Amino acid sequence: MEKVQADVTKKKKIDTKNLIENLLVIFVILCPVFDIISFVFRNTFNTSLSPSTILRPIIPLIAIIDLFIKSKHKIKMFIIAVIYGVYALAHLLLFNTANTGFSYSNVVHEMQYIMNYTFMIIILFVYAYVFKDKEKGKLQRAITSSVSIYIASILLAIITNTSSTTYIEGTGIKGWFESGNSISAVLTLSIFVLLSNKDRNYRKIIIGEIIIMGIFLCILIGTRVGLFGFIVALLSFIFAEIVRKDNKESKD
Repeated sequence: MEKVQADVTKKKKIDTKNLIENLLVIFVILCPVFDIISFVFRNTFNTSLSPSTILRPIIPLIAIIDLFIKSKHKIKMFIIAVIYGVYALAHLLLFNTANTGFSYSNVVHEMQYIMNYTFMIIILFVYAYVFKDKEKGKLQRAITSSVSIYIASILLAIITNTSSTTYIEGTGIKGWFESGNSISAVLTLSIFVLLSNKDRNYRKIIIGEIIIMGIFLCILIGTRVGLFGFIVALLSFIFAEIVRKDNKESKD
């Protein structure tokens, strides 16, 4: 009887883990969709809020709550959260009282920046915890799909002549996205993941995506983040491959 209960408990844990993994994979794939919805909504209705503001955090919050409930270090996590909260509050108070005049921001914007950065750091730890070595293939495929959506939307924006410009002077092409630097950073970081994907079934797709991203980042978008990021990504990959090959030959 105890063995049956143990098996049932183990199966529930596996099912929950698979559910969280699948939700996080869906979140990765939907990221470009959220970005496009945000851009279209904000520019159409001239507002700083959009449906993406509400929808985007739902899946990560589910994963964060699930991990917190199951964690054996709740007290430590709570203490860290309190310390970070005190730091954030002190930062906002100092920002509000010591106005140097060098910033174009205000307390509300500064609070949004802190929340965004904090949320992204937490998500990074969640993904690192949930996706172990054996599950990385699922995450890599999700990122490949997400990049495909980014690329398809950019090409469609260019073809339909509805792309926004990177700079207010009208130069640069950034598709249906808010920030040229942000989309440059997203695509540049995606290159590292794509290059590390050894799945032969996706090789042609990955090569095609990298070529298109290279053209977009180095020529069309017009940001230094895109240009230098793409070059650094390729050089880093080449260097890593050379080191890996040398280590393999030395072991043989």
